[in-house]
Amino acid sequence: MTSILLLMNLIEQINQHRYIYLTEIGEPSVNTLRIEIEEATVDGGAGAVNPGTDGANYGRPIISDETCNLYEVMFESYVAYAVLNECYASGDESEEFTGRHFRVYSKSNFLDYIRAATLASEDYPGKFTHYEINCLDHVVEIISVDEPKIRILRCGVAA
Repeated sequence: MTSILLLMNLIEQINQHRYIYLTEIGEPSVNTLRIEIEEATVDGGAGAVNPGTDGANYGRPIISDETCNLYEVMFESYVAYAVLNECYASGDESEEFTGRHFRVYSKSNFLDYIRAATLASEDYPGKFTHYEINCLDHVVEIISVDEPKIRILRCGVAA
């Protein structure tokens, strides 16, 4: 029960960040998925990016630095995962999920695709869940029977 509460607290913490970046994704062993995500903030430094001709369109870069939290998300196994360029990801109002950056879907097109395109079912490997990590630049879709294990690799300190 304690590990479930810790997982929920870390998911809530990730969802409360203004921005997150995908910093690393890989398989440390066969069919095990490791994802690193990092909190990001608007750079408070002087200077503008792409200023408008009338001086009104000032923007600041979104950055990650030592003041930002860094997380590791591990799936001991997965049925499938996909990484999408954020520019090509589309939302569908018929999908049902909870969360902002770290989403858990109860109904999704990716779940439908996995059910139609693979042998995965409730019988084998068992009840699976669609997780999505919605980052700047990337969207990571994961189907797994295992809940993710999340830990903080760096606890950022507010500047």
